[in-house]
Amino acid sequence: GDLNGDKLVNVTDLIILKRHVIAGSKTEWILTGNTLILADLNNDNLVNITDVIILKRKILETLQ
Repeated sequence: GDLNGDKLVNVTDLIILKRHVIAGSKTEWILTGNTLILADLNNDNLVNITDVIILKRKILETLQ
């Protein structure tokens, strides 16, 4: 879940993941390499809205 490499899982990572999911042809927001692997939070070999929901839940759990 730490997509920006700051050793924290927070809203910044969520924004990065959301941008990837909705990127379309905007290749500057497409995740690649190890970051793409980290973004696949349910290990289904896809990075999609399911991963966004999982990351959002992880962040919310840390706030409780």
